[in-house]
Amino acid sequence: TPNPCMDGVPPTLQETRLALQRLREAVAFLGITDQWDLSICFFHAKFGGECLPTDFLNINPNFNDTLSTYDTAELEGFIDHEDRQVYTEAVHIFQEDLTRFG
Repeated sequence: TPNPCMDGVPPTLQETRLALQRLREAVAFLGITDQWDLSICFFHAKFGGECLPTDFLNINPNFNDTLSTYDTAELEGFIDHEDRQVYTEAVHIFQEDLTRFG
């Protein structure tokens, strides 16, 4: 089965708007991996339960044997504007929820 996410065709404006709408209306929890620990604590604040030390373990570590940060040069300046829009909205929702659920 072909994967429409991998066909190289950017999403339409309608598809991007639908993704943004679904973030607002159909997603019960948004965590941000760049803020993993805070996301885990927030999940428990929103849905209950205590934070456990095991919640913060990296059970699938990857090792960077190059000792350098991620090299984006291979993207040749490409910016995924639609993805950036969706990510920015997700971060915004995350911040709103943090304020609401504190």
